[in-house]
Parts: sequence; C-alpha cells; structure tokens
Amino acid sequence: LTVRQWGRFWVLMEPIRYEGSRTILVPEGFTTDMASIPRLLWNLLDPVDPRISKPSIVHDRAYEQGILTRREADALLYEAMAATEPIASTFVRAFVWVAVRLGGGVAYATAGLRAQERLRAYRHWLELHGEQQDSAHS
Repeated sequence: LTVRQWGRFWVLMEPIRYEGSRTILVPEGFTTDMASIPRLLWNLLDPVDPRISKPSIVHDRAYEQGILTRREADALLYEAMAATEPIASTFVRAFVWVAVRLGGGVAYATAGLRAQERLRAYRHWLELHGEQQDSAHS
C-alpha cells in the first residue's frame, strides 16, 4: 500500500483491487481519510494502522460508489480486515465494525459530498506537486 499524506487526507499512489464477496477497484489518486477514528481513541487504534488501512480505503470506495447498501459495505470492511495482510484480530475487527455501524450513517449518507471535498484536496495536492491530474475521481 503506497499513499501520500496531504493535510488530513491520504492519496493512493497505486490502485487497489480487493476480491472477496465483492470486487472493489480503488483507482490510483483516490483520496481517503483512512479510518475515521476519533482522535481520543487513537491510543487504542491508529487510523493508519496497517491492519485496517487498506480495508478502510476499500470501505471508503464502497461508500462513495453507492453500489452497496451501508450494511453490505460495512460487512465488506469486516471481511477485508480478516482477509488482507496483516490480518486484524477478531477484537480489532469487532471494534472497527461496531464503530462503523454506530457512527457510519452520516458518512454513508454524505459520501458523495465527502468525495467532492477529497477531490478538491487531491487536485490542490497535484497543483502543489506539479503533477498531472488524472481521472481517478472524475
């Protein structure tokens, strides 16, 4: 997993293809806030912890695409944490899944707006780094 941080977002520098119960393609240039864990809980689980970072990106993409129900996307997150190296423990999977079920409703409902915000951040990041824009979010 190769990402670059820009402000509070991370830019995916290579595509991700997750194949499980569903296939989710996450394009290079996709921007994410990784796992949306409140700062107060970062001592328990860091949002960029490798056990949850790739599954969190897949989950963000599933929310953004809107092709899965919220319940299906959240189940996919749990599945991906069990299938993606390094594999998250049962406790970590349960902790993240419960958190996303309790707090993910607004994120799911506003995924399109959040995607637009991330796209603006990504384009600004490209301008700062003098790189060509691609169509990853277009």
